[in-house]
Amino acid sequence: MFQRFQVFLGRALTLEAEDLKREDGQTVTEYAVVLGVLIVGLASIVLVLKTGINTFLGKVSTALSNLLP
Repeated sequence: MFQRFQVFLGRALTLEAEDLKREDGQTVTEYAVVLGVLIVGLASIVLVLKTGINTFLGKVSTALSNLLP
């Protein structure tokens, strides 16, 4: 474990300015990670707001049914 930390720290400390300036663009893996984070975030928002969404849709449904003769 300590050896892994040393290797990581050694790589981090030997970064050059050119390494930080590289702009190779995103890879498919990075896009997949971002998409996964977005999906998890949106799903958690929907779960938190589930009751409010159901109430709102119920009100809309009632209002639409009241418009019909």
